[in-house]
Amino acid sequence: MKITEIDIDRFRIWRSLLLRLNPTGLNVIYGPNEAGKTTLMRFVQSVLYGFEPLSEEPAWHRPEDDIPWKGALRCEAAGRTWRVGRKAADKDRGSVRISGGPEDLNKAQQMSLLLSDTEEHIFSDVFAVGVRELQQLSTLGSEQVAEYIYGLSLGPQGRQLLDSLSDIRNRRTAMFSENGRHGQLPDLFDRYADLSVTKRGKGESREQHARLVRRRSELNKSISELQTRESQIANELRGLRFIKSCYKPWKKIGDHKNELTKIPLINHNPDQALEQLDACERDIQQHSSTRDKLSEQSTQFLNQAERLQIDERFEKDRYAIQSLVDQSEWLRDLDEQIRTADDRSSHLKRDLDLALNDMGPSWNVERLKAIDTSPAAHNSLLVSARRYQDALQRRGKLRRWNRSMSKKSQQELVDLETDMQVLGIDSIEDAITREQHRLRELENLGRLRLQREQMALKIKTVRNVMSRVDTDDSIPPWVDRAVFTIASAGITLFFFGLLLIAGNVVDTGRVVGGSLAAAAFGLAGIMWWGIRNGLNNYFDRKTGIQLDDLNAEAREAEKSLRQVHERIQRIQSEGIAGQFLMKADAPGTSTADLVNCIGECSRHITELENLSRRQDRARLRRTRLKTLRDRFRSSQQAVNERRQEWCQLLNSLGMEETVKVKEAFDWWQQIQEVRELHTQWRNAAPEAEGLKRMFGGMSARVEQLGQQVAPESKLNYVRPLEVLTGWQQQLKTHDRDRTERERLMQESEKLRRESISEQNQVEGAELRRSAVLARAGVMSRDELVQQQEWQKKRVAIEGLLAAATEELNEVAYSEPELAVSEEDIARFDPINGKERIQLLEMEQLEVEEKLNKHHEELGSLKQEIKLLESSRESQARYFQKAHVASDIYRAAEEWFALQIEEDALQQMRHRFEKENISSTLTTASSYLHRISSGRYHKIWAPLGEDFLCVDDEYDRTFRVEQLSGGTREQLFLALRFALVREFASRGIELPVIMDDLFVNFDEERTEAAAECLIEVASEGQQILFFTCHQHLAELFQKKQVEPLWLPGHKVAYDLHKPEDEAVAFLGGDKQARIDAASAGTSEAKPRGLFLPDADELFDEESTDGDSGSMSQPEGEGVSSPANLRQNAN
Repeated sequence: MKITEIDIDRFRIWRSLLLRLNPTGLNVIYGPNEAGKTTLMRFVQSVLYGFEPLSEEPAWHRPEDDIPWKGALRCEAAGRTWRVGRKAADKDRGSVRISGGPEDLNKAQQMSLLLSDTEEHIFSDVFAVGVRELQQLSTLGSEQVAEYIYGLSLGPQGRQLLDSLSDIRNRRTAMFSENGRHGQLPDLFDRYADLSVTKRGKGESREQHARLVRRRSELNKSISELQTRESQIANELRGLRFIKSCYKPWKKIGDHKNELTKIPLINHNPDQALEQLDACERDIQQHSSTRDKLSEQSTQFLNQAERLQIDERFEKDRYAIQSLVDQSEWLRDLDEQIRTADDRSSHLKRDLDLALNDMGPSWNVERLKAIDTSPAAHNSLLVSARRYQDALQRRGKLRRWNRSMSKKSQQELVDLETDMQVLGIDSIEDAITREQHRLRELENLGRLRLQREQMALKIKTVRNVMSRVDTDDSIPPWVDRAVFTIASAGITLFFFGLLLIAGNVVDTGRVVGGSLAAAAFGLAGIMWWGIRNGLNNYFDRKTGIQLDDLNAEAREAEKSLRQVHERIQRIQSEGIAGQFLMKADAPGTSTADLVNCIGECSRHITELENLSRRQDRARLRRTRLKTLRDRFRSSQQAVNERRQEWCQLLNSLGMEETVKVKEAFDWWQQIQEVRELHTQWRNAAPEAEGLKRMFGGMSARVEQLGQQVAPESKLNYVRPLEVLTGWQQQLKTHDRDRTERERLMQESEKLRRESISEQNQVEGAELRRSAVLARAGVMSRDELVQQQEWQKKRVAIEGLLAAATEELNEVAYSEPELAVSEEDIARFDPINGKERIQLLEMEQLEVEEKLNKHHEELGSLKQEIKLLESSRESQARYFQKAHVASDIYRAAEEWFALQIEEDALQQMRHRFEKENISSTLTTASSYLHRISSGRYHKIWAPLGEDFLCVDDEYDRTFRVEQLSGGTREQLFLALRFALVREFASRGIELPVIMDDLFVNFDEERTEAAAECLIEVASEGQQILFFTCHQHLAELFQKKQVEPLWLPGHKVAYDLHKPEDEAVAFLGGDKQARIDAASAGTSEAKPRGLFLPDADELFDEESTDGDSGSMSQPEGEGVSSPANLRQNAN
């Protein structure tokens, strides 16, 4: 879309402005402060998207006479010529009228096609830019614009990088938090410390533990069921309460809608119609009375004028007589001047001789005449002096720059050499390589140290287990004693029985039986002794196998520990940072000390890298210093050339040579004064002769005019001053009578015209009264009053309906997760619903009480179970410590691996951010590079972030808030240039409007920004650049861009104002001003004003001809104040 014409009927300070624009390039519009430039920008946006409602505008922006804002834009788009007109309204964005668009589309679709579906906030943020919008990045924060700037669609690689980096950070933080107090590693160390402390407990009964566990399960099941029931009750209560809340406003809405159907619909505003009808009747009565009074006064003035008589012969020569009378004083002075002319000539001759003597003995009139004092010679002298002074100033400025930069460069080299001596290095690159190698060795040392601690812990655990194995007491001692007692008793009884049998002391049968029993006892003891030996051998063999396994495992661990020690000693002996590694691995040092060593090494690398960047900057500064010295030598040569030109010019003009500009111009001024004195002396004598001829001529004219006016009178013409005095008295009397007659005639004619105007006002008021009744569709005032009552009742009911609807919406928004249909609300019974809610609330209280009791009992059970479980202890504690130590080693290895991965991903992310910049930021970078004269060359956005960074010529990165105010504005201007090109490539071509954007730019960057602006415009982009700075307008004029010199709003206003300005724009009510502006007099019609009739005064939409602009030839616009004055004439 290209705007070709801005046609403002009324908008804030503008009245009847027609401004034609260049549709395919840059339009520089200059105007002083308060000339209406920002108002023009707001007008363009308001026509395209709608005016602000008049009722919401500030008081100082509202129309002072209740005539709404109105205007139009003529533009070219899609091969068509469009005209978009808009008229403001009190309550909405105004009514729009479009011509030239496709006829098969409605207004909204036509505007969408014209604006390429561009929303208003996009237009105001990107295409309509003032100083406030330029100073804020937040104005570019909309979703569509942010996508172009920050490249929020990262692509698969960018998204994968962010996801990977986020995952690694989360995993690393989960293992070891930033403060070192939380995570998997601290938890493992805490667990290891807890396992290292041996605790003893009293022990509790297993049956009590099982009973408590069963009761806990029962309580958990009961609590789950109660919670399920509580949730069901809460959901049911929530639904019932929601329906109950909706029922009352829903019922009100239905009742109000039924009432609205019973009231007739009024399509107009009865209050406004009554006000218009009353205004019309008042106007008829007022203008009729005024008309009669004006007619009577006009007749009286006419009769008084006819009674005054004037001498026609005196009136005929009145102007000639008045001319002579006006020159009487001059005639008196003329005689005095004749007497003093001779004296003045002699004085001038004496002054001339004195001035020549003051200039020197070599000066005379002939040499004075030989001096060239023409304007061209003076201009040549000024140009040469200016060049000479400019060359001197440039040489001085370059000398100061050279000294300052030399001093800074020497200080920077001294500081760099001092820092390198303090660090004890000769080459920064070699030092960085050594420190990086030392960092890698420290990381290897950390891993080996963890392995060493793990092996030592494993050996200690195995030794503790072996020390607790008892190889001597596999079978308890009481078993051996019992078996030995039974076997001894059996053997003793057996031999005692044999002795009794041999001695025939007792009965043989009983003795045999007892002997057999004793033998059985002995065999049982022998059998138990055999079983005991077998079990003892079995347990001894199993325990021996286990001890062998533990010994083998301990030997392997000691072997691994020796290998780790050897690797650590080899690193310490062979590495370039061996002493540092020995310090980090010294006895008593911890993992935190090793981490501190790694951090110290990293900091040292960072310091060396900063030192390397300083060395690069110093090298670059020396290069710039060399260039500056070359420029200083060139400026010295230019000073010599300009001095030679200056001296040659003085010789050519006939003046004495001098290198002091002020002294030369003093001589020039003195020569000018002496030449002027010579000219006055040379012209003194002819002046006296001319004065005498003038006095004689004036006397002859007085005598001739006296004979013509009054030939019969006898006046003394020898004394012309006395004759002129008499004529002066006669003129006063004649002028008084003539002036009074003319005044009476003018007053009579003025009153007659006002009487005719009042008659026209009466007729117009009668037409308006008829139009008001016709629009309302009534025949009398009573019917209109009845419509007013109906309208008030409808408005009241609609207000109640809106309040009920708002109440219903608030209830619905309070429960966004619930959905209720209108049938559910209609079936709702408030009485039954209230009873159901009360029952559910009582049940809910009961469930809550049971839950509280169960939770209290469950808490006590858990505490008892916890006490029982904590009192038990097992031999597995020592194996758990070994398992925890192994977990610590694996977790530490994983943490170090994650740290290395994060560093690698950060480098990949930085490279991705530098290489994958959005096309918008790439274009903006080129613009910023040109505007900042090469100071800043790249704009980029961190991956996944919504802020911008800028790189300068030294590859230093700055965020937007770190830049100065002027540089920040230049950055945002470059972004908008890039966004305009991006939108244009997507088919969105809208005019760019800029309002005083270069106010905070210096001269060099202002010129660079102007070049960029011209380049964007040369690509076919229409740009409207408003400025109040004349030097900017002249800058664009030098670049072949002719500015439009915008007039002040009073000039544009006066161009099209009606003849009777006081009636049309200052006093009276709205209709009186419209009638005065549209009065059909012969004086007003040729000026091309809009002349509405009575039926058009109340139309809501204007036609193509009611723009209020002057009818001018095609191709002419308001280009300068001179053109405006010529058109007005």
